[in-house]
Amino acid sequence: MKRFWAAVAGIGMVFGCSVAGAADLKTVGDEKAPATIYLFSSFTCPHCAHYHEEVLPTLKERFIKTGKAKLVFVDMAYDARAMAGAMLSRCVAQEQYEALLKVLYENQGVWAYGDNPKQKLIGYARLLGMSETDVNRCLADKKLQQSIKEQRDNLARLYNVQGMPTTVLLKQGVPQTFVGADANVVLSGLERALD
Repeated sequence: MKRFWAAVAGIGMVFGCSVAGAADLKTVGDEKAPATIYLFSSFTCPHCAHYHEEVLPTLKERFIKTGKAKLVFVDMAYDARAMAGAMLSRCVAQEQYEALLKVLYENQGVWAYGDNPKQKLIGYARLLGMSETDVNRCLADKKLQQSIKEQRDNLARLYNVQGMPTTVLLKQGVPQTFVGADANVVLSGLERALD
């Protein structure tokens, strides 16, 4: 884990963002895994919702639970609703993070494109143990918002991310990129690279 955070901190130093800002990237899996999978996605991207519902469960089963790689989520929030989802995902307790992702992507059409998105986000967060006060405090945190923007811009530049969702496998310092939500392309590409 120390090497991972040192690498993230190094990225932060290269691009001029703070280590504290880089440290709140959400990660799942074995911290000592020999490879890292970065998932670049947005809470308001329909293809990203498809990825989270159809590709991510198999990716986690084959590569994360087996210890072949750890998974780092990079929020590509370019609009206000995506940013609100990203900020909320950073404020929820670590053990509730994946549950929040599931709720936000499964209900994307309701909160991301419907009326009263903040009230819907508050409702989802309350189901996971956050109070309305906690949600409001989280969504008002300008430092967190800036950190998410810096991570988005810096990591997307570093790995030349052009669209969403994008999966970047970093193994032995060499990145391999898989663009889109096609399960066959992403999973077979990762399988070849990690075996």
